[in-house]
Amino acid sequence: MPEPAVNYLDAVLPLTLRDAARAELLFLSLKKNFSGLRRIWVICPDTEVQAIRTRYAALSLPFELRIEPELGIVPEFSLQVRQSGWFRQQMIKLAIHERIEGELYLTLDADVICARPVSAAQLTGTGRGACFAFSAPELAYWYARVEDVLRVRIQNSGTTHNVTPALLHKEGVNALRQHIEAMIGRGQYSRGWRGIKQRWHLFANRQRADHAAWRIFLMAARPWTEYALYYTFLETANLFDRYHERTACIYDIDRSLWHADSSELPADWNPAPAFVGEGPPWFIVAQSNTGISPENIRLKIEPLLQ
Repeated sequence: MPEPAVNYLDAVLPLTLRDAARAELLFLSLKKNFSGLRRIWVICPDTEVQAIRTRYAALSLPFELRIEPELGIVPEFSLQVRQSGWFRQQMIKLAIHERIEGELYLTLDADVICARPVSAAQLTGTGRGACFAFSAPELAYWYARVEDVLRVRIQNSGTTHNVTPALLHKEGVNALRQHIEAMIGRGQYSRGWRGIKQRWHLFANRQRADHAAWRIFLMAARPWTEYALYYTFLETANLFDRYHERTACIYDIDRSLWHADSSELPADWNPAPAFVGEGPPWFIVAQSNTGISPENIRLKIEPLLQ
């Protein structure tokens, strides 16, 4: 059974040096508004770990930044498999569950901002992670991919689960791992070309003690998206209500910045109301793929944190 609410929470942040400045606004907002955050696992490319450690060494924060190399969390990144930065982030968010001490953990990206006061106890109040589901038929392809990867049939087509920042349950991710290991044990692989790649990489790396079969399975099965994969597995395995509850979204969808026509801040973007009041949504997102510089985002946001 899920654990009761706790007064601390760990988080995971996949990060590259390119987004190190953007993440500083995230840290500032968490310092201002988040109570009970114990540790952020900052997972970086191995070649960038020292530079990121040096950059953040002087920061005064009420939580630990545990800066670790990617290959220590996902050694399978060394496989000859095409991997985008986005895919690596997704894999890290699942693989980190083996390092988490508590039951729930928070996933972060560098472009997340904590806009309102929130505590770990508020996010873990029932021992189950908040999950917001909504209708987004245009994202149905995320779930079609999951059907091919996990060999399942989704009943509620058109339903989409929230994205980062999100709460994942350690035992929920572990159940996904066990499901994949059982598939491998039965000789049941993903459909199509994915399955061929899975068989090859599992055979080629069978002697690698540091390589986990479930991670190799997922590495060879891309493309997929982490939340569609995780929440869909829980839904189809009738485990969702054990580890999660359906709630309001923990980030403000309407006041986040998802798109921009240029690298300049949109004149009509007004995130200020997200920083007023109590309760969810506690976060906003100012997506890095808009091309807007972290300096410009910070000029807009920092006064709202005062």
